[in-house]
Amino acid sequence: MPSSKFKNPVLVIGGFVTGLRVARLFAKHGIDVHLVTDRESDIALRSKYWKRKLIIPRPWDYQFLKRLLRQIAKTATDRIVVYPTTDLDALALSIIKDEFKDDYYF
Repeated sequence: MPSSKFKNPVLVIGGFVTGLRVARLFAKHGIDVHLVTDRESDIALRSKYWKRKLIIPRPWDYQFLKRLLRQIAKTATDRIVVYPTTDLDALALSIIKDEFKDDYYF
């Protein structure tokens, strides 16, 4: 398994095929990958590469997303790379990202 000089954990927001591919890519380089998805039937949940999986039903509003990111950041030892898999999640993160610039890479 290849190793990466970067070891920041990755948080995938949303799953599906894109999230599954992201998990495989980073995990094969020895990077911890975490998933937040809204569906129990998400194909990405079947991956063996997730360090942690959270299933949280939608709708997610900005306040909820802020609370979730704060909670996840409390347990992290390094700054987390956030990888949204949908345009709506990317838009939501772009609106709140300034509040989390010390804990996350967007």
